[in-house]
Amino acid sequence: MGATFSSVFGVRRAGAEEDEAPSAAPDREQRKSWPELVDCGAIDAASLILKDRPEVCVHFYDHGEDAPPTGFDPKRVVIFCDSGNIVVTAPTVG
Repeated sequence: MGATFSSVFGVRRAGAEEDEAPSAAPDREQRKSWPELVDCGAIDAASLILKDRPEVCVHFYDHGEDAPPTGFDPKRVVIFCDSGNIVVTAPTVG
């Protein structure tokens, strides 16, 4: 089963509220995918995603073992990793 970034570390990001405004720069298009993070370490990828989108929660899944989450969640970013915790597909919102 997948784990979230906050559950792995047992912490909650400061200022991350469920009803918080989605971006500090309202005129900037919010990112929905991070293809440049393929082949990066999962924790580094999560940190970079949270810099872009501090209001989301990052979920980790084992590629080929865990089923993708059901339903769309605009505050969830999914990262699929291999056994070495390397990102194998572009992390996406949903």
